[in-house]
Amino acid sequence: MKSTATHREARVYLKALTTLGPGWAFQRARLALLNKLGVVQRRTPIQSWSGLSLDTLLKPGIPTQPCDYFEWRRQFAPPFLSEALQAKAVLANIGSESLRGADCILRGEFPFFGYNRNLGYPPDWQRNPSNNDVAPVGHWSNIDEFMLGDVKLWWEASRFSWAFTLGRAYARTQDDRYAEAFWQLLESWMEQNPPNWGINWKCGQEASFRAIAICFALYVVGRSPASTPERVARLVTLVDALGRRIDSYIEYGHSQKNNHGISEGAGLWTIGLLFPELRASERWRIRGKRAIENEVRRQIYSDGSYVQHSTNYHRVMLQVLVWSLRLGETNNDRFAPDIFDRFRKGVRFLFALTDPESGWAPNYGANDGALVLPLSDCTFPDMRPVLQSCHYFAEKERLYDRGSWDEEMIWVNGAASLAAAQSHPIGSFDNLSAESGGYYTIRSNDSWVMLRGARYKDRPSHADQLHLDLWWNGENVLCDAGTYSYNAPYPFDQAFGATRYHNTVTVDGADQMTHVSRFLWADWADARVSRSPAYPPKLSVLQTEHDGYAKAGVIHHRAVFQPASDVWVVVDDLAGDTLHTARLHWLAPDLPIESVSPNLVGLRFKAGRLLLVEVASTETTFDLVRAGERVAGNCSHEPDAASGWTSRYYGQKDPALSFAIESRSLLPVRFVTVILLGGICEVEIANCCTAIVIGNMQIKLSAIGKPPIDAHFK
Repeated sequence: MKSTATHREARVYLKALTTLGPGWAFQRARLALLNKLGVVQRRTPIQSWSGLSLDTLLKPGIPTQPCDYFEWRRQFAPPFLSEALQAKAVLANIGSESLRGADCILRGEFPFFGYNRNLGYPPDWQRNPSNNDVAPVGHWSNIDEFMLGDVKLWWEASRFSWAFTLGRAYARTQDDRYAEAFWQLLESWMEQNPPNWGINWKCGQEASFRAIAICFALYVVGRSPASTPERVARLVTLVDALGRRIDSYIEYGHSQKNNHGISEGAGLWTIGLLFPELRASERWRIRGKRAIENEVRRQIYSDGSYVQHSTNYHRVMLQVLVWSLRLGETNNDRFAPDIFDRFRKGVRFLFALTDPESGWAPNYGANDGALVLPLSDCTFPDMRPVLQSCHYFAEKERLYDRGSWDEEMIWVNGAASLAAAQSHPIGSFDNLSAESGGYYTIRSNDSWVMLRGARYKDRPSHADQLHLDLWWNGENVLCDAGTYSYNAPYPFDQAFGATRYHNTVTVDGADQMTHVSRFLWADWADARVSRSPAYPPKLSVLQTEHDGYAKAGVIHHRAVFQPASDVWVVVDDLAGDTLHTARLHWLAPDLPIESVSPNLVGLRFKAGRLLLVEVASTETTFDLVRAGERVAGNCSHEPDAASGWTSRYYGQKDPALSFAIESRSLLPVRFVTVILLGGICEVEIANCCTAIVIGNMQIKLSAIGKPPIDAHFK
């Protein structure tokens, strides 16, 4: 058994080496050696809080008695994001949900990936709330977090997102109960988590998010009677310990080439900038700023898309970046001009993928429930708070009209942002063609689609080339399953990252890429996308293909267009000349089913009826699956137990409707999908799949296996 595991591990490392390159392999080997030799543990020794004091942490000349230091901080603490938080105009925009959330915390119900979980008050910070398991003890470098199941269930409460809720509630009401709760929870956490001991010190990014939350709360509740000199002194020892933890192993964050590097840079930058009295502050400020600038330059692509291929991680990046840029601006330590340029492009990109009615974006790529700055009453999937805040910071204009999403803008930018005029929405009428990241949209008045087609320069998040999202009047009617969990037991162990869970075609049940490990896909599939006009003029047609099944002798072509305002057409060709099983899949929310047959499913949305019609050029079987159970269908195999689910909130999964048709035949094969929104009309698709009749409209397609699709209408 041991030799088998060792062999499997060697294969993973070899595949990672060939995928990510020798530079990455050398860096990770070096970090592993530092850990094995005990260097990391010597850098961050286990200590007791009682062994740390202001005498050893503060620079010479700074008073070290708690009362004296407290007064020094009141006079000389660097300015925070906004210095006008007590203005009535500001307080009136702090959402009332902050009070409900704060009262929930006092009852032991804590924010958890966008919903609440009862953890007790104060929580057992070392216990998994899902199964009551207690984390292993010892130095953080000796703990294997992936052996614990989903470690994020341990970490979430220790991110201190509750500090934002309590801070918002205190700012709105000046009720000292909320300030007292912050201090009680902070002290409870410190008591159970001595420096560098246990699971909650394992991750530098978690330490960074914790530091950001602590700094926010200190500046907001600092004038409450609950904020005593002794408590502030203890908090500073924690901030210093977090800075040392981040600094000790930030190379690991850089090796990830993801939001860890930017976040850990922001953690050091924040501590170094806001606590200049700490002995290591100058080093942390400089190192943090350099890390942020370097990571932004390599992580935000030229089209504004993000290295992690995830809309939620894109938001993480923007929130971390606007926090850092604004702190620098407030303290006269600005970042380089090109960082602002990348930031602006990142804002425009996320806006282009955000639904104008709901404020939600496609649940695309990895979604770990992260919300770095929970500073509004908007629900977790709503992107308008971060877009409003970031757009104002960059342009000094509003992106959206007034709404609950304004609060984050005010916290970050101050009261002056309330008076800003609304700008013309950036790119609101343009179709997105983000070639570097591989995102494309077609937009019309009531509906729009996003199509994925990437030529990967960095590791993919999911195996989902040519996935399509469809939005209609604010509803995500054909959607992505999301993530659910990074480390769940079977059958959810792939966390919806596999090809079969996406709105695309799967060949022979295989993924488009090789799944190597939890966060690594190898043998990256490459896609090519073009946008071309068809007849009639001005009709946008997205035509794309990918080579993920080229080893099997198959190329997948897809064309997407909207021949009428209430009609979408998707044409999928599988080119080749051998026998294969092809499966076309669509995922929709769990809604009333009005009709279902081998080639049709009708669903009832708020805006009306959606009719999805599917026909193939060969004989097919079909499946309609909800929450792993077959609702209808004639496929011979049992349904996938992980099919028919969706997850908008990390750690939660909800039933959804998975509709698929499957063909086993010689290639080439064509699938034609017609989606009718609201209206009811007859749809006829010829058996050869080269002609479609929708009401009085006739569409002629090219011959099967001759992409690109050449569509003509009359």
